[in-house]
Amino acid sequence: MYDIPEMILFDYGETLATEERFDGVKGNEELLKHAVRNPNKMTGARMEAAAKALIKELSAELGSGQGQERRLDFTDACFNRYLYESLGMEFDIGEEEAEWLFWNSAAPGRPLAHVDRLLRLLYDLGIRTAVVSNMMNSSKSLKRRLDELLPDNHFEFVLTSGDYLFRKPHRKLFELAAGKAGVDPDKLWFCGDNPVCDIEGAAVTGMHPVWYTGAGKHTGEELEALGSQMTCWKITDWDRMSDWLELLTQKESLLNVTDLRDYKEGGSVFKRTAVRGIVQCEGKYAFIQSARYGEYKFPGGGREKGESLEDTLIREMGEETGLVLEPDSIRYAGRAEELRRAEHADVMNMTSYFFYCRAKAEKIARELDEYEAAYGYTLQFVTLEEAVRNNEAIQEAAEKEIRERDSTGDAKGVRKDMKIPWLYRDTAVMKELLKREALK
Repeated sequence: MYDIPEMILFDYGETLATEERFDGVKGNEELLKHAVRNPNKMTGARMEAAAKALIKELSAELGSGQGQERRLDFTDACFNRYLYESLGMEFDIGEEEAEWLFWNSAAPGRPLAHVDRLLRLLYDLGIRTAVVSNMMNSSKSLKRRLDELLPDNHFEFVLTSGDYLFRKPHRKLFELAAGKAGVDPDKLWFCGDNPVCDIEGAAVTGMHPVWYTGAGKHTGEELEALGSQMTCWKITDWDRMSDWLELLTQKESLLNVTDLRDYKEGGSVFKRTAVRGIVQCEGKYAFIQSARYGEYKFPGGGREKGESLEDTLIREMGEETGLVLEPDSIRYAGRAEELRRAEHADVMNMTSYFFYCRAKAEKIARELDEYEAAYGYTLQFVTLEEAVRNNEAIQEAAEKEIRERDSTGDAKGVRKDMKIPWLYRDTAVMKELLKREALK
């Protein structure tokens, strides 16, 4: 496993965002609306053809490497300056705005799934971020796009090959990025989708490569064809990377460990992942209370196959409480680990991920599971102090009952007998949240 990085560098295209189409004709047609001089009566299609011919000629001049794109680059600004002036064209907007107008019209972008959650988590964990991308567009234009697509990003710098001459996988661009970060390469992760430009390039420079394949544009055969002995993490979903980082940063994210010791040592283990919500409203928190025992617990439940943690949280909160969450409000709070007796195995090893979140004013109909309905679950809003006092009173009464049973030789163990093992986990988490509130 990798050590926690000081900083993570990201590629842009098919890593942070995707551009589902490139329509140079459309981009040129938008640009032509600002033409004040067009002596050759150029159309969008003719301008695109001229641009492609020029790109082909330049690529031949600059050369290529290992079947990949050229290893050196040039700015969109200098390319366009030559192209437009050679066609005798002038526009009523400057070079920077012309570049932006063409790009947005020809290739609009959208962020990839779950990357926003990953970036929020990295910021919360204090892991710095930046972007290094192969493109002719300027670093300034790329930053402008990233700020529009991912407005909560905290990228310290954005580098494009067009601005800095060298293209990935050229090691000089990676070395420049490490220098700007002020971090040794072996303390940097580089995340990208291209097995040569991103993965091999980062590895050769001494960075730890993370290969994102969620966009589906590259295959494993490409990496194998390089004959490289490097190792890399392969990520199909950014939620998986978030999960890994949460596990790697367990000291920072661990809320508590509950070991009920009511199970057979060395027996079979059933592992389960769950997600739970921390919703606060006017000083009170949303809890589920059962009619059977009267305990308070955080709403949430088990993660289903293929679900992201956030999707699980939204679904479970709706089913148990009827609350509709604001997706943009979901922020990681920490995780709780449990070891206890399992129903279909000797040991239940459960990891519960807790998230701070806000609920909308609207509500939906609850959909309780059979056991939830049997327990008489209801949504309640109480303070953390009230919830802790309530749960501790239930614990104390149960412990007293066990002591009385001990005296008659009829003890079964309070945790096993009461069948509410979550009482201990959630009460411990409540106490940890009270500590955090006190620190604020």
